[in-house]
Amino acid sequence: MATAQIGPTGYGTYGIIWKDFPAMERRGGYSGPFDSRDEAVTKAREIMTYYEEITQDIEDIPTVNP
Repeated sequence: MATAQIGPTGYGTYGIIWKDFPAMERRGGYSGPFDSRDEAVTKAREIMTYYEEITQDIEDIPTVNP
């Protein structure tokens, strides 16, 4: 199942860490920054739909920084 883990970057923006989604992991596994959580969620859904990921999940995480 493709998972978009969405959380704050620490710089007032949001990012997406991709898990179990090879198409995005090959591109570094990160997308962002986004101005809001809602913008990140919308982009995550668009990307998963584009790659025809039928099983998908969006979860919140405390931060996208390691």
